[in-house]
Amino acid sequence: MRRSPSMQDRRWAARALADIRNPPVPNSRPPQFTPPPLNATNFFPQPRMKPQEIQRTLLGVLLTMFLAALDQTIVAPALPTIARDLHEFDSVSWVVTAYLLSATASTPILGKLSDLYGRKRLLIGSVAVFILGSLGCALAPTMFALICGRAVQGAGGGALISIANTIVADV
Repeated sequence: MRRSPSMQDRRWAARALADIRNPPVPNSRPPQFTPPPLNATNFFPQPRMKPQEIQRTLLGVLLTMFLAALDQTIVAPALPTIARDLHEFDSVSWVVTAYLLSATASTPILGKLSDLYGRKRLLIGSVAVFILGSLGCALAPTMFALICGRAVQGAGGGALISIANTIVADV
C-alpha cells in the first residue's frame, strides 16, 4: 500500500532540492549581528533594580491598587444610610454610576499619559486626585455634591488601577 506524501514530506523534499540547486559556499561567513534601530523604548537602557527596591515599589503599587479596589466595593453597603442622611433616595444610583463613568473614561487616557510623562508622576497625581475626591465626598452636604465628589474620585481611581498594573508589568 502506498501512502500519499504528507505536508512534512513535501517540505523536506523542497529543502533537499533547494540545497542541491544552491549549495552553501564553503568559506562564507554567517551574517553579522546588527543591533535593532534605536527608538523610545531602547534608547535609554533601564538599570536593573535591586530586590529591596522591587519590594518597596510593589508594596506601594499594591497599596494604591488596594485603595482603589476597596473604594469601589465599600460604598455600596453604606449607600442606604448616606441616602437617608441626605434625604435623597432618587439619585442613589448616580453615586456608583458617576464613579464608574469617570473611571472608565480616565483609564485609557491617563494610561497613555503615563507612557508619555512617566508613571511615577502620574501615579502620585492620581492618588492626589483620588484623595481630593474622597475629601469632597466626606464633606458633601447634598447628594449632588456627593455625586460630583464620586466622579472626581473615579477619575483618580481609574488611573490608579491602570497605572498600577502597568508599573507591576514594568517591574
